[in-house]
Amino acid sequence: MDKVSIIMPCYNDGKYIEKSIESAMLQSYSNIELIIVDDGSDDKRTLQILSKQQDVRIKILHIKYSKPAAARNMGISIAERKYILPLDADDLIEQEYVKKAVSIMELIPDIGIVYCQADLFGQELGRWNLPDYSLDKMLVVQYSFI
Repeated sequence: MDKVSIIMPCYNDGKYIEKSIESAMLQSYSNIELIIVDDGSDDKRTLQILSKQQDVRIKILHIKYSKPAAARNMGISIAERKYILPLDADDLIEQEYVKKAVSIMELIPDIGIVYCQADLFGQELGRWNLPDYSLDKMLVVQYSFI
């Protein structure tokens, strides 16, 4: 079973990050690591939540504020994985998501990216309708989350 590294940039996301961490760590696919890249948070709640993480599958990297893309790339650079799943600190994934994504990648080796539809929660509710895959569009605007 190949390892999946979930990369989570975080900047003062104390309001949401606990649920996001929980959704990552409760995956039915067991061979995962979660790399949280604290992008210079100065919010006490965020720092407290990060400091209490005890799961050995969670790595926390503290960096000077660099913005989400740089934080995500820093996490990817230390990942011990075959597959990368970018997950923002205010996003949730269903328990079977990683298992389903990996099974598609393993079944069809030519596939390099897997993503799904999303449901909005919080201030907005309903389906987040993502456009069909297009490499050209993906190079300009990231509109998927794996």
